[in-house]
Amino acid sequence: MRQEEPAAQRAKLKRKTMPCRLIVNADDFGYSPGVNQAVAELHREGLLTSCSLMVAEPAAGEAAALAQDLPRLAVGLHLTLLRGRSSLPSSAVPALVGSEGRFGDNPLQVGMRYFFSPRARRQLRAEIESQFARFTATGQPLSHVDAHLHFHLHPVVLDAMIAGARDAGCRRLRIPLDSWPIHRRIDAPDAWRQAVLAAVFAIGCAAMRRKARAAGLVSPARVLGLFRTGSLDGPYLSRLVRALPEGTFELHCHPDLETEAGRREIAALRSCEFREALVARGVELATYADLEPA
Repeated sequence: MRQEEPAAQRAKLKRKTMPCRLIVNADDFGYSPGVNQAVAELHREGLLTSCSLMVAEPAAGEAAALAQDLPRLAVGLHLTLLRGRSSLPSSAVPALVGSEGRFGDNPLQVGMRYFFSPRARRQLRAEIESQFARFTATGQPLSHVDAHLHFHLHPVVLDAMIAGARDAGCRRLRIPLDSWPIHRRIDAPDAWRQAVLAAVFAIGCAAMRRKARAAGLVSPARVLGLFRTGSLDGPYLSRLVRALPEGTFELHCHPDLETEAGRREIAALRSCEFREALVARGVELATYADLEPA
């Protein structure tokens, strides 16, 4: 009988022993006291490992102070360029925000402006630099970078984000690609309803992954929960975890004590089904720092 080559044996052993790791990340940290408190409680309960900070929202200072008391909580930058507040004063970025310092709410209109207006692109770069600087001022290590509403799918935003991450010494970036095949096995009717959206994200994320790799950035294999944003529940999370292959994944969620959708997601993370599935699948809870370097 032909013996396997040593390299083949090592590869087989690696496949058998490679763990399934899950980064449980809460978006919108700093948006409100309800979000901040939910993040802190879930992290103390051992259910949440990571979060993404909106540096210009009203509760950002409170969030940064909370994080100082939670040294094992990984904190990334949730770059906000849509449906949120600017870091710079409105007078410095009038092509981006209104007089109250808020970005537009319409992704298509905002995206077209960022793409076609040289003036808007210059101000966009300045705003992104300011948000990175605000994060640095918190004193927190920068775990990773992502964007509110995944707006870094926009090529202009992505290029500026990658430059900002490089300058900040961060090499970890979210690529918001969920696993449509897994979602289809778990919830086929909803998966087929979202097939077009899944295809659009797959195309955008493929381009994003090429740019990230060229810049030496690393990302989780998939970002789970995108297809059920705001409607995660315990049974869904249980089936999702049990279906995970080997590798490192991110579970993206939006816990918030002040909204019904946010409270549902808190209950989902606290559910017995989710906890039991993590144990049954042998999942290791992780952060972006556990990703292999590029």
